[in-house]
Amino acid sequence: MSAPPPEQADFPSPRARREYVLLAVALFCAWFTWSTQAMLSVVLAGDGYEPAYAGFIIGIGILPSLAATLTAGKLMSRYRPMSLAMIGFGCMLAGHLALDWVRGDPAALILSRLVQGTGQGMAVTAMMVSAQRRINERRMVYFFGIFTSMLSLPSVLAPAAAELYLTRFGTEGLFTVMALPLMAALVMLTGPLRAETPPPPRAAAGPGYLELIRHPGSRLIHVMTLVAGFLWGFAPAFMALLLLQRGLPAWSFFSVMTIALFASRFGLLAGVHTLPRWVVVAGGFVLYGAAYALLWASPSLPLTILAALLFGLGHSVAFPVLSVWAAMRFPPAERGRAVALAQLLFSGGSGTAPLLGGAAIQHLGLDWVLALLALAPLLLAATLGTRRPSEN
Repeated sequence: MSAPPPEQADFPSPRARREYVLLAVALFCAWFTWSTQAMLSVVLAGDGYEPAYAGFIIGIGILPSLAATLTAGKLMSRYRPMSLAMIGFGCMLAGHLALDWVRGDPAALILSRLVQGTGQGMAVTAMMVSAQRRINERRMVYFFGIFTSMLSLPSVLAPAAAELYLTRFGTEGLFTVMALPLMAALVMLTGPLRAETPPPPRAAAGPGYLELIRHPGSRLIHVMTLVAGFLWGFAPAFMALLLLQRGLPAWSFFSVMTIALFASRFGLLAGVHTLPRWVVVAGGFVLYGAAYALLWASPSLPLTILAALLFGLGHSVAFPVLSVWAAMRFPPAERGRAVALAQLLFSGGSGTAPLLGGAAIQHLGLDWVLALLALAPLLLAATLGTRRPSEN
């Protein structure tokens, strides 16, 4: 009787494990700096900018970010992902530092935001591909889920740090001081950059974006990624309004959801690699739907807290598994565009949620919108259960 094959390790090598940890810390540091710009609206108001114009300046970065996301996916077949990540972080740093110097010049201020957006789109895509290449498939969902949480965790801490600086020292030097974590991230990436080998001169680029979108086995995955982004983006845009209307404290949703999200990323995801991906994604969408259904059904504090728990649990598995699912269909060297497309769809969904959600609330009312947001993920979960795209 032959012995069972040895269990696959979580990482290809000890060096890959060390570099994964380094990449995760660097991503946290970079997005800590990025998240301190939650105070940018306060700073611009103090500088005399009208709210509408300040909103335009803050939001303009999404356009180059989406373009850079697609560009990075294409470039990774020719250049090392870590090189693109370094360029992206460099652009983010330049644009962030400029905020201390060019706020009096609207044109220069807009330019700095465009540079930042370009860097953000390039960096996040390249960092995701770099992380995936350092994780074995056996625990890809778990460790990739932890890695992507480094994009969200800083938003819990960074705005408070920036607010504390504003309270004690005012606006002078705010963005320079808050750029220190991003500078540290650039230093951290130098080691993995030197160790990363460039792709072969004639490396396969993999399928193009149009081919990826048309791929029959991936269409439902792409649709669910877009919807997951919308469901996620709707919450920060309109949940505060809902809580205010119902006389509920902000912590009842936002704090509870954040705790559930990170607790499940470090706990729940540890076992999902043993389940079929369609089961995990369908379960995440059922939790999304249940959360919005509870918010629609009752304004009570206990059910709002329960909805926040379900929402955090659903989101903790939905996007990481969808992103991995889309990428694992291709060889490692050809996954850049698949990861970029997943990031683009999720970002596009979350970015359009305030626009489409606001229009829907104006015409239908918030209760009807909550009902639709409860129904849509449940229908998609049922569709996924009947269609069941292949795992690879």
